[in-house]
Amino acid sequence: MRKPPNRMKNLIFGSIISSLFITTTTFAAPAVEIAQEVFQPNGDTFIGIQKGDEWNHRMETVDGYTVSRDKDGTWRYVKRFGKDNHPVLSDAPAHKKAPSKLRKHLKSSAERPEGAPELATDFSLSDELDTSLAALNQTDISVLFLLAEFSDRKGQTTPEEWAENGRKIRDYYLKASHGNAVQRPAQESHGTPNDGVIGWLDLGYNHPDPGTKWVWPGGIAQKAAIAADPYIDYSIYDTNGDGMVGPTELTVVVVVAGYEQSVSPAKPSLWAHYAAQKLGGHIDGIWNWGYSMQGELHGTPENNTEHMATIGTTVHEMGHQSYKLPDLWRRTGHDPMSWGWAGVSKTMGDKWRGERPVMPSAWSKLKAGWATINDVNGTAQIPSSTSGSAFDTVFRLQTDNEGEYYLVENRQLDSYDYGLQFLASTYFTGGLAIWHVHDSSPDYKWYTDLKEADGKIIPLGGNLWTATNGGTFDDNSTPSNSNLYDGSDSGISVTNISASGTIMTADLHTPHVIPEAPTDLLAAAVSPSQIDLTWTDNANNETGFNLDRSTDQANWFTVAVLAPDSQSYSDTELESATTYYYRVRSYNNIGESGTSNITSATTESDPEITSPPVTPSGLVANNEGNGTALLNWSDVENEAGYSIHRQKKSIITFGWWTIKVWLTSSDTFFETDVNVTSLADNSGDGIFRYRIKAFNNIGESNWSGWTEVNVTGN
Repeated sequence: MRKPPNRMKNLIFGSIISSLFITTTTFAAPAVEIAQEVFQPNGDTFIGIQKGDEWNHRMETVDGYTVSRDKDGTWRYVKRFGKDNHPVLSDAPAHKKAPSKLRKHLKSSAERPEGAPELATDFSLSDELDTSLAALNQTDISVLFLLAEFSDRKGQTTPEEWAENGRKIRDYYLKASHGNAVQRPAQESHGTPNDGVIGWLDLGYNHPDPGTKWVWPGGIAQKAAIAADPYIDYSIYDTNGDGMVGPTELTVVVVVAGYEQSVSPAKPSLWAHYAAQKLGGHIDGIWNWGYSMQGELHGTPENNTEHMATIGTTVHEMGHQSYKLPDLWRRTGHDPMSWGWAGVSKTMGDKWRGERPVMPSAWSKLKAGWATINDVNGTAQIPSSTSGSAFDTVFRLQTDNEGEYYLVENRQLDSYDYGLQFLASTYFTGGLAIWHVHDSSPDYKWYTDLKEADGKIIPLGGNLWTATNGGTFDDNSTPSNSNLYDGSDSGISVTNISASGTIMTADLHTPHVIPEAPTDLLAAAVSPSQIDLTWTDNANNETGFNLDRSTDQANWFTVAVLAPDSQSYSDTELESATTYYYRVRSYNNIGESGTSNITSATTESDPEITSPPVTPSGLVANNEGNGTALLNWSDVENEAGYSIHRQKKSIITFGWWTIKVWLTSSDTFFETDVNVTSLADNSGDGIFRYRIKAFNNIGESNWSGWTEVNVTGN
């Protein structure tokens, strides 16, 4: 910083978090709900707690009364919110006793604006959380910090300090993603070239202080993007050539001189947020799309806690911006998309909230594509989410309800998860985090519910699961159990939980399991066009089987969906002398099994043809009405097709003499493909006769005899 921070006073009374206080319609960066000393302009103080997020926030006293500043900066009790969502203030200042009959926990009805980050309930993972999920989502994103200052408020930190914050954030996401989320500083020419920081940029007007004036701050971001244009070519980040640069190509973080309102009551301030809106018009021939914004400083100068913003705020907003993660802070602090962004560890020497944001939860890792799922029904070895690989840290227990399941992971005091000491307690020792998830129904209150071993919410001292701290989790465990959201038993259990450690063991059980994979798949060619298949059915809970076929073992197609208990199938209408590969999978409403062994067979060659086919027999023509004759005949061997000859009987009159003759001028010929044995001829009404012969590449058979039919019209 341009000036070193003063020593922090011991003013933190602890996290006071209640789901009753949180708006259910608007979400962005959550407030750090810690009690802190707030100063009035005259020097008087009171203890206040920030509540809500960027789109709907407020300050409350420790007694739960909502307060807000008047035009002179004095904090006063809020009587109500007007139709425009502006607070209506009482005369009583917040450092005095609250007026009688004042309602607690007042909040406005402000809506989340278009482009604000999604709620967890806007996402459904039910299609993505599948055992067929194999490819992880590897990303490589450039990050640009724009430092914006004003005529009346200059930056207090240095670009070098923000470049260091950028390095820490890169380290966080690389470790949090098991190496899948790569970040690099944007290329720019300001200050230290290519450190990813441009600033400070003087926007040429006074700080609008949107944190206290209810002003949408997007104009700051747009002006900062334009002011930075001389130092960066935005167009080089249009990697897909669509004329736009989005946050997965270039993540733009706007740091605004002044305070971060989610952690500080000082002013001028704004509240950290991510917004999906265009930045600064058409710059360098492209549109910039989306930014995150945060205040430069945390704490307040009055109580000697002012300091540079820690990385937690940026990590949270970047989760929205770069990795499409939703807010999860309605129920748990065990994720950087919740209060976990404010993690801090005394053990590691951290001083400020957000120096050590915790690792993503199992759900967030799966949503971002940083882990794969283990569906285990038995004893599992569960490595720490900070030390394991992307393939072995998340375990799932399915229920019978679509989109409802449990996730199990091992969280230990290691790396960034030391930040859990803030969320749980200084004595937090790690354990199994068991999550109850419902990602497809809007009817349930919680969507990622951490089931703490002692029933307490983690930010209020809750504990995870270990041998000595709730070693059994099932339908009957207390105070947390494995019931479904509707209150019924799920049958799911996590038992025999080991002591906390880098690798923990537990018996995972669910009655709702993916069926066992079939085995012993065999294929046998029985003709030039047919292969017969058999396999062993190892499951007793399948809904059916999917049979796949390929000619190259790379491109597979499902050729048959078969009933439960099926153990054979005949694949017909195949090409002769061709090798086909097969695999079979069982499935039910939980998912698909793995595949069986791959087997193959080669269809027989067509028999060698040395002579023309014989003359077809059994030709019959029937009147179908509506001017249609239906012909049928017997198939012959070695034919490539059939020729059909039709003549119509005509009546010729010579005076009083009338004769009926077959005129060659009415001759009509048809050809069919191989193995065809019938033909519907839309001849019209009249008397017709037909004959047939077969052909192949050697020659033709003789014509058959004629068969006659009287075809009627409508």
